[in-house]
Amino acid sequence: MRRAEPRLRQFATMVAVALFVGTAAFAGLPRSHAIELVARAAVQPGPIHRLPSGRRWY
Repeated sequence: MRRAEPRLRQFATMVAVALFVGTAAFAGLPRSHAIELVARAAVQPGPIHRLPSGRRWY
């Protein structure tokens, strides 16, 4: 149990640092760029149009 405590503290510190760095990196992005990233991930693909030859047109 005594060995687990320093490892647990070290893990918690690493997680806290990673969250801080990730938050700082995301906050450092220009707002329009951050909004574009979120919007691009949320966009639904367009409908598939079928041509008379049977091929798909996206």
